[in-house]
Amino acid sequence: MTQSVQSDDPTRSWWQSRRSYRIDSIASLLTRIDAAIVVRDPGNARSVDAYDGLRKQVTLAAGDRRRMLVMLSELAEALRLRQQIEELESKADEWMLQSNLMRVTDPASEGAFEVVGSGTGPIAVTVPAYVDGSSGSIIRRGIAERTKAVDGQLASSEPDSTELMEPVTTLSVTEDPENVDGEAS
Repeated sequence: MTQSVQSDDPTRSWWQSRRSYRIDSIASLLTRIDAAIVVRDPGNARSVDAYDGLRKQVTLAAGDRRRMLVMLSELAEALRLRQQIEELESKADEWMLQSNLMRVTDPASEGAFEVVGSGTGPIAVTVPAYVDGSSGSIIRRGIAERTKAVDGQLASSEPDSTELMEPVTTLSVTEDPENVDGEAS
């Protein structure tokens, strides 16, 4: 049975790092040579594949631009006709679905939110983030607030929406369907 012996020889370590550096340099040079061949000789098979890929990307970009212009024209027309907000929301949801744009409200999503607040409690999302579902790239960062813990309960540094509402008169409702006036029986 053979055992691998670790050498603490600094010379050996230097040679290994030097060898690794040279291999990386050779790989970089080969990549550059390959790119030069593709550009210089457009008739070879690699060049044909590269140019075909480039042509497809340009075609897709033109289609994406056209799709964006169609959406923009639909939005402009909807605003001109003063469509209801529900109709505009429906259109936006449809466009997001078509574009594979995802609305993210999970504060655990890495890097998708700018975290504000100085609390020590959990993070609550106040503005959702938008992420490209195809590539995973963040299109628009959201805002999340670090909440404060007060007496065992969580409290936001902003006022609760119920504090901004006017008081509502409480109505009593009876369980007797015959008594519709709400009188006590």
